[in-house]
Amino acid sequence: MLEIIKQLALDAAEKGADFCVGTVTKAAPLTIRLEEGLELTEAFLVLTEDVLQAEETGSIQIEGGSWRAYRLKRSRALQAGEAVALLRADGGQQIFGAWESTKRKDRMTPIQETEIDMEKLEKRTMPSLTWRINEEKAEVRGETDELDAMRQAVSKILQTERYRYAVYDWNYGVELEDLYGKNVSYVIPELKRRIEDALLADDRVTVVTDFSFREEKGSVTAAFTVYTIFGEVTAERTVDI
Repeated sequence: MLEIIKQLALDAAEKGADFCVGTVTKAAPLTIRLEEGLELTEAFLVLTEDVLQAEETGSIQIEGGSWRAYRLKRSRALQAGEAVALLRADGGQQIFGAWESTKRKDRMTPIQETEIDMEKLEKRTMPSLTWRINEEKAEVRGETDELDAMRQAVSKILQTERYRYAVYDWNYGVELEDLYGKNVSYVIPELKRRIEDALLADDRVTVVTDFSFREEKGSVTAAFTVYTIFGEVTAERTVDI
């Protein structure tokens, strides 16, 4: 297998790519020795998913109709003695990319296995107890719950641009930035639709209604009522156009 990898690297080199071949001398910490004797540690390597450990989750239906959730640790990590093909990067200075290794079967280790009865799963409502945010003082102090917590949740959703922040789920927030520069005739119905979509993603919200719109120079403001399981919340959101 090592000879095959060598030949692949030589063929690639003839085409102008800068490849080399190495052998794993130590798995932890990862160390690879090149043919010329130079040893590279993991700090000098950019590893591809082909040689990294990954976790896989999913569910399978078993006999009887019930479902079983599983988590597997799929280990593709390089082991001592394995040969790897390396792509020289950064002008051949210090960084190498481990892009291919000798073919081998993945080593899979079950982490957790749980049987699930899909018919008995219950939909759980999001908790309302949370930290109290003082927007005027830009501080978090104390706690808030139920209707007051929903006022805060509505405000926070409407102030968060959807898809911008990796910390939030993709269903969190509202898409408003791309309304800038659009005609009012387009903005008003689209603003209503997007606000409804954003707030109804919270399962404590039952309906968003009673919309009214106010147009000013360079902006449109939507005022509306948010009905929640704890009561009513009045809110508004302004977008620049």
